[in-house]
Amino acid sequence: MDLQKISEDIDYKLIPVDYDNSQAWEVRILRGTFTETVIRFGNVSLDGRGEDTCLKFNFMVSSSPDENAIPENIELQELASKILTDIIERNILTGNLDLKDIDD
Repeated sequence: MDLQKISEDIDYKLIPVDYDNSQAWEVRILRGTFTETVIRFGNVSLDGRGEDTCLKFNFMVSSSPDENAIPENIELQELASKILTDIIERNILTGNLDLKDIDD
């Protein structure tokens, strides 16, 4: 077990929400600088191929007790990236990830 790795139910919790009449998920941060901050991911995509692939995403802050918890905050962006990476890895392992090509 990697104690440095972000983990669901330790560092964050997924929260189902009804958003615009469709199921969505928010993420509540459980510990660290942004404890009790709730974020929602928007578009997520992979850009590039092979080793040059990078993950692109956006997110919004739904609520936070920290006035510095804004999407422009680099520390929050890095944490969101780690959380999203963990969510994607978990869903790949369980076969629950649905990937689609974007039509140009």
